[in-house]
Amino acid sequence: MYYSPPNGYSLAQRPADGSSHLGEAVALCQSILARYRRTGCTFSSSELKALKVLRDACPDAAHDAAGGTAAQQNVSDDFLRDLDQAGSVLQFDEEVMSFVEKCCDCTMSTKEVFHCLNGHLAAALHAREVHTFVVNSNDHLLFDPVNGVASPLDDSTPIGKTSQSHETFVISNVLYIPIWARTEFVGAVEVPGGAASQCATSVFARLLRGVTVALKNVKALLVKELAAQEAEAMVGMATRLARDTLDEAVLVQSIINTAKTLTESDRCSIFLVKGNGTLEAHFEDGKVVVMAAGTGIAGYVAKTGMVVNIP
Repeated sequence: MYYSPPNGYSLAQRPADGSSHLGEAVALCQSILARYRRTGCTFSSSELKALKVLRDACPDAAHDAAGGTAAQQNVSDDFLRDLDQAGSVLQFDEEVMSFVEKCCDCTMSTKEVFHCLNGHLAAALHAREVHTFVVNSNDHLLFDPVNGVASPLDDSTPIGKTSQSHETFVISNVLYIPIWARTEFVGAVEVPGGAASQCATSVFARLLRGVTVALKNVKALLVKELAAQEAEAMVGMATRLARDTLDEAVLVQSIINTAKTLTESDRCSIFLVKGNGTLEAHFEDGKVVVMAAGTGIAGYVAKTGMVVNIP
């Protein structure tokens, strides 16, 4: 088999102070690395270990080559660049696999997924701390599952302003990164002490694409979870009504419990319009209060049939 070495080095050259075996090995390694890049081949575990050992030993070899000919120095420099490129590909591949394994596992809780997202983003941005928020369409909030904090989807807070921007911005020494899946706003990243220049790397750009998909999935999952909870609550109420007697007190308590679940409320009461023109207020503790129809907000709702929301 005939082998052609790279430009600048000839197998016929033989240094005066030693054999040409190392030069031949370097040329062969360069050829193999070039073929791997060209064909998209991946390194085996043994190859990765060998590359690391070789790269660790190369700084001294490169220093020794500095006193040699220009051709020798070029070969040494080219070989080091090839090793560095191979290492960069390896590092990025490992980061991608780690991201997929940790952030695309549907068996993990939302908090665990976001903890992993924060770790990968912090590494890519070289930041000490990162907070990732996802859009909760059910409550119109930006929610941070790791720290349990939320913010309205408006410009009342810096993180909320990301919903109205497609560009990164800095407020009070905090970097804010809006996350959009095309035209859909899915979340945002908060980086204390961050700067926009930290986002200008190819590694972060690639990672952001994966983060966008993860946030889009979590956003959709939150909607489906609420729908499932609502369906479960309705089925539970229907089951209780079918099983229990239609006693008014039992019926009222079932409605109160279901309404609390569906609205995620701390407490609930129900007002019954009686045939004698009065309102009968039933509370969770079983107390009942009778009042004249048209009294208060409940009376207004009963009279007009309108929905009233008081913050």
